[in-house]
Amino acid sequence: MKRDVECLGNTPFDVLVVGGGIHGAILAWESARAGLRTALLEKGDFAGATSANSLKILHGGLRYLQHLDFPRMRQSIRSRRAIAGFAPHLVRPLPCMIATHGMGIKSRLAMGVALWMNDCVSADRNKGLPPAVHLPRGRLIRKKDYLERLKGAADPHSSGAALWYDYLCLDTERLVLAYLSEAAAAGACICNYAEVESIDSGDAPGERRVTVRDELSGASFGVRAKVVVLAMGPWPAKRLLGETVLPDDVPLAKGVNLVVDRPWIGAEAAGVEGVIDSGNGQPAKRFFFLVPWKGRTMIGTTYTVSSIEAHPPVVSATELDSIVDGVNRLVPGFGLKTDEISHVHAGLLPIITTQGDPSKKLQRHSHVAMPRPGVLRIDSVKFTTAPEIARIVLRAIGKVLEIKGDCPHCAEGYRQGIGDQDQSKAFGITSGIDACCSRRGF
Repeated sequence: MKRDVECLGNTPFDVLVVGGGIHGAILAWESARAGLRTALLEKGDFAGATSANSLKILHGGLRYLQHLDFPRMRQSIRSRRAIAGFAPHLVRPLPCMIATHGMGIKSRLAMGVALWMNDCVSADRNKGLPPAVHLPRGRLIRKKDYLERLKGAADPHSSGAALWYDYLCLDTERLVLAYLSEAAAAGACICNYAEVESIDSGDAPGERRVTVRDELSGASFGVRAKVVVLAMGPWPAKRLLGETVLPDDVPLAKGVNLVVDRPWIGAEAAGVEGVIDSGNGQPAKRFFFLVPWKGRTMIGTTYTVSSIEAHPPVVSATELDSIVDGVNRLVPGFGLKTDEISHVHAGLLPIITTQGDPSKKLQRHSHVAMPRPGVLRIDSVKFTTAPEIARIVLRAIGKVLEIKGDCPHCAEGYRQGIGDQDQSKAFGITSGIDACCSRRGF
């Protein structure tokens, strides 16, 4: 993959993607392999913002069962499988555990039913994948085995644990680069350190002229495209589009994940939760997920209300101390120390309101909108479902380009149910998407 600035000014593109995170990368790949002339611009490093902030788990949405949100689960399961099929060398099955308690929704009976339902909803989770990345069925773990697996980190008051499997993505940044590399191989023009300064109407009907600044040379130049897709995460787009764009004052949460330079106690990732002192004398419910990764431990995710002005997101020493204290209260056997933290990830995500616990107010669905003719914006909330979002955006692109007919590439998406109107509504689509995603014979 080569940074080719010259190709940007010489070619009129069908699709120009702005943003080189996971959503932009997969969209560029899907667009290019669908036969559309495609370019992608990133103002900094690829996967350098929110896409780098992750517990590196590609999950199938087990927790959505508490709301019986089966469409959302299916979206996660299909996307998880798509990523594993694209880059099986970058994922591996990850056993995950959470303790069972009492007679309610966290009891062994309830969790056993949840695991069974999860296996039913994800019955096709291994379809077409190599055996090395097949995900086993979930099961209940006896208390004795649970205490042995996690030793001092297990909850001694539990009745055992529920165990299920998701994928651990070994390197999310490498995954983004893999998609970008394949997009380039399919003919896309990929360029980082290229910041979009403005989006205006082009000289030709139905064309947009995008002014781009080369951050390495300082030169500005124009790029022509029929459709511009803003896959910029939470970064503001108002300066590019003016008053017609979605509001930039949408509430945001800062998500924080830590990397600890010490192995996790067990081979399984573990969720721990409990009510602890929040530091101001008020009890607060905390939940942490601790994940083994390359001989280290990842811990997350905590959320606090933030704003777009806090760029890049900064994690204070007080916040780190609070996370360390919370982990030690819930997992005293781990004995975490602040000086063991080797890396801190922080990223911004949209939330519904600034009132209450931000972790409970995260937007459930990604949204795709058309704030201006020929300009699409992705308001994304979840790393795992980026493949599904890309297919939905491709149908929006097909609508703009007035593409007619069908093709094998997008027909596969429709066969999987991705093209259903119900699926589109679940993602908050507002632009009336119903077209084919690639041009026949192009």
